[in-house]
Amino acid sequence: MARVSEGRGPGRPRVRPVEEERRRILAAARSEIAARDFHGATIDQVARTAGVARRAVYEQFGSKEELFRAVMAEAADLLTEVIQHRLREGEDLPARERVRYDVAALFDFNDRNPEVAALIRNAERGGVAPAREPLVDARRRIEQELGKLIEQRWEEMGGGIPTEAARLLALGALTMVEAAAFRQPVEPGWTRAATIELITEFMLGGFIWLAAHRQGTVDAF
Repeated sequence: MARVSEGRGPGRPRVRPVEEERRRILAAARSEIAARDFHGATIDQVARTAGVARRAVYEQFGSKEELFRAVMAEAADLLTEVIQHRLREGEDLPARERVRYDVAALFDFNDRNPEVAALIRNAERGGVAPAREPLVDARRRIEQELGKLIEQRWEEMGGGIPTEAARLLALGALTMVEAAAFRQPVEPGWTRAATIELITEFMLGGFIWLAAHRQGTVDAF
């Protein structure tokens, strides 16, 4: 396995595997960009946080833009993995509980991965114009995967939902979860349980409207 030096200080350099160094740089970049946005984060600070030489960042990623692209791709990977896991679960729950289960998973993800959640929230707001493409790519992947989950839930309930409608519901639910998670620390009135119930009702309302519009019945609910 190839190894690289840390490049810190005089004397004999310590070494670490290339993949470990890459993970350290990505973690440091995720932290810096989540805290300072793309413009405020610097390669020097990322290198210091990761404990590597500045040149190591460029050797691994080539440029600040490519580093940002990798950070956003990783953020999308983490959340889509959670959503894909949900695709394999919850089939035995009643319809309402199934939807609530999925909404709660998004809140759980935000709780466990606050830096990743901040990056995804920034992707929705488009606050880093020079790197707009990575933001759009990451956001599109997340919405597509969440849309697939919504389509599957609807099929499990005995109906069918247009892909674009599912993605629109995904966009609405994801945006509401992000907004609530962002506001909760400074506005305690935004309780988790009440917010999950509200978003669950929003999702079910979308399902009900589509059922009435396409099938003329809402008996499944």
